[in-house]
Amino acid sequence: MAIQERLLNALSITFPYRAPLRIDHFAVLTSGWANNIYAFDLIDPAGQNDALVLKQFSIAEKAGKEARALKALAQANYPVPRVLLAQDDLIVMERFAGSPLWTHYEQASESQREALTTLFVHLLLDLQALDVRILIPGADTGGLSEAIPEEEIGRLRQDSRPEFSPVIDWLDAHRVRCSRPVISHRDYHPWNVLLDAGGRAVVLDWDWEIADPRFDLAWMLTLMQRSGFGDFSAAALACYEKLSGQSVESLAYFEVLTTTRWWMNVTRSLDSNANLRAGAADEFRAFLEKPILEASRLIADHTGIRLAQP
Repeated sequence: MAIQERLLNALSITFPYRAPLRIDHFAVLTSGWANNIYAFDLIDPAGQNDALVLKQFSIAEKAGKEARALKALAQANYPVPRVLLAQDDLIVMERFAGSPLWTHYEQASESQREALTTLFVHLLLDLQALDVRILIPGADTGGLSEAIPEEEIGRLRQDSRPEFSPVIDWLDAHRVRCSRPVISHRDYHPWNVLLDAGGRAVVLDWDWEIADPRFDLAWMLTLMQRSGFGDFSAAALACYEKLSGQSVESLAYFEVLTTTRWWMNVTRSLDSNANLRAGAADEFRAFLEKPILEASRLIADHTGIRLAQP
């Protein structure tokens, strides 16, 4: 109840002309270690009923960071949910009447799957075509290109546990220069793209950085491979190269980089499970057994390094 009272108070201050407001059908959509997401209806005396989503973050700074991206991307006409309120650790945004692109893909015919893959890749390429200065005003893009490899390694070292050091050292020794700086989603996959019945899409969950374009591509490819969807991964890569008009160089390096980043993220999730419901840590660990095995194999194949599994 406390979160609903806080939410209603914040919305009443933001929209005083609609008072008195009422919240109805408040329900948990997802609950995890990084954030909790709720759906609710916002109703006013005039009968206006808005279908909204509340995202509450465990780290307040991440709320401000995502809200900043959502607002800037919307102004650049990139398809993201509209933000109504951003305050401390909370973001309130429109609730999109759609379902994950992957749900549509699983139910689609072969020709429809090809169209959905093309849409999915187009959204990534459209993001990578945006000027990074919409998020980093006045940025020196040449300087960013030079700094990005150092920053990627630095973030890994900052978050690392000892067992990851050999592969981070490998990544450091084999650094690949950034081809060009782009806005990087950092968790781009078909479950973070929603699609409605009319074909309109939005992209969710922005833990963004300015990065090499191959980061998001390799993140998506390796995530789909670990999830048992290698055919989609191969089709998406072929589509990316066709639409971009060039083959992707040094992809193996970015597969190691993103796989290491993912493995470190999920290890941290298991180490800090305070926000997981009772028993969820064991369930999560069991769910991760096969993906971590696949991650270990990929890193060993590309580097010769076998990391100990948590």
